[in-house]
Amino acid sequence: MLRQRVHALALGYDHDTLRGDPVVQDRVRSRPALGELLDAVPVRALGRAAADRTSSTKWWSNQYRLLLAGLAYTLLETMRRTALRGTGLARSQCRSLRLRLLCIGAAVTRNTRTATVRLSSACPDQALFRLLVQRLTAG
Repeated sequence: MLRQRVHALALGYDHDTLRGDPVVQDRVRSRPALGELLDAVPVRALGRAAADRTSSTKWWSNQYRLLLAGLAYTLLETMRRTALRGTGLARSQCRSLRLRLLCIGAAVTRNTRTATVRLSSACPDQALFRLLVQRLTAG
């Protein structure tokens, strides 16, 4: 559930929105732990949604939400720095990564082991999306 929440934040969605998404569920189950990736992270880089969630009256609740937002930012930053190295999006902001590569329409077919994603032929960044997937699944 923690991984799903971090992925949802990275995509700019609320946790409940992606609860039933087959691709997110597949990635959450197969991804290794994030490890010690968290540095000093500018939470606003994820957008206002991450920082707006600190409305609790309890300090620990707000701190936990900011930690999750920091992990989501670190996930996107690591993806940008490693998998998008040498591409046109290598220096993009989180919002640009979301809009151009992550929050795109696709047909998803799921069986017991995998989820197959079919992009529209009109998707402008298909080649870049495929390169990203290839680099993320290679190692």
